[in-house]
Amino acid sequence: AYFLTVSIVMFAGIVASFGLRQTVVRLVAESIAQGLPGRARQALATVFFIAFLGSAVVAGAYYRFVGEWLADSVFTMPVLTGAIGLTALWVVVLAFQAPVAEIFRGLHDIRLAVFLDGILASALLALFIIVLHFQGITLDYWSALLASMLAAATSLSFGALQFWRRRTVFRGDGSIQPREVVSISAPLFVTNVANYAISQFSLWIVAANLPADEVALFGAAWRLVNLIALPIILMNMTANP
Repeated sequence: AYFLTVSIVMFAGIVASFGLRQTVVRLVAESIAQGLPGRARQALATVFFIAFLGSAVVAGAYYRFVGEWLADSVFTMPVLTGAIGLTALWVVVLAFQAPVAEIFRGLHDIRLAVFLDGILASALLALFIIVLHFQGITLDYWSALLASMLAAATSLSFGALQFWRRRTVFRGDGSIQPREVVSISAPLFVTNVANYAISQFSLWIVAANLPADEVALFGAAWRLVNLIALPIILMNMTANP
């Protein structure tokens, strides 16, 4: 249930963010480089508005009918039904987390961008699990889900605080039309959704056809394979440039 919930939330977050991750990097970086901080400011206002609308639509749809349909008809996993509200809230957090983190990549602060784009949330979640382990407390689906959502929310809050501290960078001249932001985001949205869906199809198919305990074994093995393959992926990413 946890593997499946994370997969659903990540996919819904990508849909809700509408390709804004890469759009933020491009518009912030080029606007600042051209001496048009006002253009970057207006672009970010449009980005956050789109993220708000996207998260409201996607989270609302999941809360009203998609979540129950997936839990009862597709995956036949009733435990997912009780977590629909928490899952929808997590989608909203993820819809903003990536764009906020990418603001700092556009400002050439790569370390902070990477830190906010998952590392901080993962570290907080790992710390929570380790503390529970040494306290002899058993981690269940609900506590894992709540901890994951709170870790992501903490990361987003920290990113928002850092952005507020650097708000003066975006004071100045320049403007941009909302349709320009949408025209950049739309094709990226299609690509991002397709790529993530393809990467998750195996888990979804297994979850729709096998018992929950076998889905858990598959999810654990899948995560382990990704971890083992990480050094090879890093070598390829380094070798290409």
